[in-house]
Amino acid sequence: MEFGWGPEAVQLRAEVRALFDELVTDEMHERVRSTGTHDDPVLRRAIAERGWLISHWPTEEGGRGWDGLSAAPLFDEAGRCGAPFEGYLNTMLVAELLRRVGSDLHRVDVLPRLVRGEALVALGISEPDSGSDAAAARLRADRADDGSWILNGQKMFTTFAEVAEFVLVLARTDHVLPKHRGLTTFLVPTQSPGFSVAPVATLGGERTNVTSYDDVIVADTARVGEVNDGWAMMGLVLSLERGVFPVVPGRCDGLLEQAVEWARTTPGDGGQPRMADPHVAERLAWIAVTNEVGRLLALRTVAAHAEGRVPVVEGSMTKLFTTEAMQDLVETLLDLVGPAGLVTDGASGAVAGGAFERAVRHAPLETITGGTSEIQRDIVATAGLGLPRSR
Repeated sequence: MEFGWGPEAVQLRAEVRALFDELVTDEMHERVRSTGTHDDPVLRRAIAERGWLISHWPTEEGGRGWDGLSAAPLFDEAGRCGAPFEGYLNTMLVAELLRRVGSDLHRVDVLPRLVRGEALVALGISEPDSGSDAAAARLRADRADDGSWILNGQKMFTTFAEVAEFVLVLARTDHVLPKHRGLTTFLVPTQSPGFSVAPVATLGGERTNVTSYDDVIVADTARVGEVNDGWAMMGLVLSLERGVFPVVPGRCDGLLEQAVEWARTTPGDGGQPRMADPHVAERLAWIAVTNEVGRLLALRTVAAHAEGRVPVVEGSMTKLFTTEAMQDLVETLLDLVGPAGLVTDGASGAVAGGAFERAVRHAPLETITGGTSEIQRDIVATAGLGLPRSR
């Protein structure tokens, strides 16, 4: 079937391209690569001012009242040009949570700051001994006599904690209940005494962090949702992370466009462009078809969210397919380009400005962040197909 875009989406794509052409510069990319932090305050606030990420919210809540699919071009364009606004995407996951289940205090004091791009929220889910098995969290939250909570423990892979004002923390509040039922979520200010951040470098060049909580005290007003209902809160956030803000398909399209340009401008045997080689053309066509499948899965997830459903299975399907497809894509590009594809940006002979080399390092991260491929397969099997749990 052929899918067309409505007038809102067409308008949005033009707006997005104009802004990214203006703000997403080589200097911005270099700054992001040197710090490893995929956030730019100027770009973040510019996107926030235009309300693109809340365009599907009702007008009385500050949105445009658009269909949820209308914002999809934003993610396509962001992925293609590598716009560094993942920090704001993370934050808007939490904004969606607060919009649905947040307290009056959250809605008045926190949510507007998040929507305006003035404050970022990191996700405190994984721990050193429990990565994708988030429900095995051990970070403790003990109730004090005055009703406040005392947090002790560590979180791993708390990306953006170095620039965030809050961390949404999944903590264990009951040690008797089954692991999925004894968890509570808290919105912890990063300026709290006892909170600390230590950087962790990754293969892809992105910075993530270990965050430590040493008798961190938060008021009960920092709690998001009911006590021991934290797994449901995180389930909503993770389902949104895995498919409702789909940047990976756009990234794959950007890599394909660079590969096509390489094939059209690079001479092969006999001096003909590499695109004249049927094997090269066939592999690029395979990438294009795979990218389209990933995009349609992502749109299916976004559509489910727009209908008011929590797209648990759809999000896991999208996340699993698109991230593994990205790994296949970069491996295929290396097969086509050869050793020159591993030349880094700035070095002589770098292909596509070193984009393929960066993608080779980055692609494995996509299959891990937000839950590994193994976890996504478990979710599809159990929640989607009704099969028994593997663990």
